Amino acid sequence: ETEGHVIFMLHHPDTLRFTPNIHTDQEFSVALKRLSRRLHLHAVSLDCNINGICRVASPDIPFDFGPVRSAEEDRGAYMLVLFLKEAAVIKVGALGEIAFAPGYYVYAGSAKAHLKSRISRHLRKKSKRLHWHIDYLRAYAAEAKALPIFTGEDIECEIAASLQRIGGIPVKNFGSSDCSCASHLFHFSVNPLSSASFQELLLRFRHARI
Repeated sequence: ETEGHVIFMLHHPDTLRFTPNIHTDQEFSVALKRLSRRLHLHAVSLDCNINGICRVASPDIPFDFGPVRSAEEDRGAYMLVLFLKEAAVIKVGALGEIAFAPGYYVYAGSAKAHLKSRISRHLRKKSKRLHWHIDYLRAYAAEAKALPIFTGEDIECEIAASLQRIGGIPVKNFGSSDCSCASHLFHFSVNPLSSASFQELLLRFRHARI
């Protein structure tokens, strides 16, 4: 028995289907899918002019909960953005001492299960055993931000290659012990989160592939 109605207003007149944003709100996406049999869900696309006057472009956009499966299974890839205030020479496990310039670093990683827990561990600066290469840099980084990408595809190396294409400078052999990539960590002199090329990269991996 249904218990109510939920209406999503989409300000994109050419929308073909609607799926919840699994990457920015995993819990909501999973909950909406689970409740979809008990609720009347509606997605309506709007077309608005420069005066703010809107018309209904499509009253019945179909829902697609297929991508939510990866969010339910809590698996996928991620990018970890770190900020290093000052230059530092850091001993990184078997890699030995590495000289890190100040600035921003983006690390491409993945987890076939428990992606949320993996990210939480990376964000936590203390109270953990140093295990992965990224743990050593995280101990020195002043700031950290994680960008999860829930997917059943193995895209970690593809993300790394894309980061280098948009100007990231690879830190040799960092995080790539089990693949043929030159690195999975890339240095940027300015915050990549404010760069159009990085935003396009993130949009492509998070949404264009769904």
